[in-house]
Amino acid sequence: MEGKTKLMEKRPIVSTLRAMKVGAEEVFCILQRVTIMNTLTSRLDQERASGMNWTCKTDRDAGTITVKRIS
Repeated sequence: MEGKTKLMEKRPIVSTLRAMKVGAEEVFCILQRVTIMNTLTSRLDQERASGMNWTCKTDRDAGTITVKRIS
């Protein structure tokens, strides 16, 4: 796997997203991308209804997905 960035360890998703403050960014392993996207659209309904919102940016070269809390 020469030339590739070492993948990060998986992290808890729901608790991390819920605990984020507005403007905060969290970096996850790209292997968690599908779970993160599904969590944001399907599991955090109460949080989104109360005004919480996040954006995601995937960096395939680095093997990461960065989630930012925007509201």
